[in-house]
Amino acid sequence: MKQLLVEAISDSEEQTIRFGERLGSALRSASVVGLTGPMGAGKTRLVQGIAQGSGYSGRIRSPSFALLHLYQGRIPLRHFDFYRLDAIDEGTAGEWEEEMDREGLSLIEWADRFPKILPDEALWIDLSTESATRRRITLRLRLPTCHLDHWRLL
Repeated sequence: MKQLLVEAISDSEEQTIRFGERLGSALRSASVVGLTGPMGAGKTRLVQGIAQGSGYSGRIRSPSFALLHLYQGRIPLRHFDFYRLDAIDEGTAGEWEEEMDREGLSLIEWADRFPKILPDEALWIDLSTESATRRRITLRLRLPTCHLDHWRLL
């Protein structure tokens, strides 16, 4: 399957947040974004920027213990975190898939732990650490399972 890849470099937390803001202003409702990368790579910072870009002005916290936080901006935002999960049973997977199908934007940190519950048209973002402050941000979109007009970010 073909993929569309876009890469960016961030040299600070502020740049990661600004990148997320631009992305958040371009994402449409019913978009699912899977975030991957090691601990401390900037996943939550990127989510903070996406939330700001989608019109949410409040505080964004990592949902590591709650598993899901809901925020209301221009579009509803669901922020999942799969870090603390060892397994997802079939019933829970179905509930989360249903939640991702709802109107709004779903952002899933540590999505690579359970990639099969994300839809084929999900946008995947990998953050990798290149130095203490430098991050590589790679956006990956599967083609042709998605419609590029769904993603106005490129």
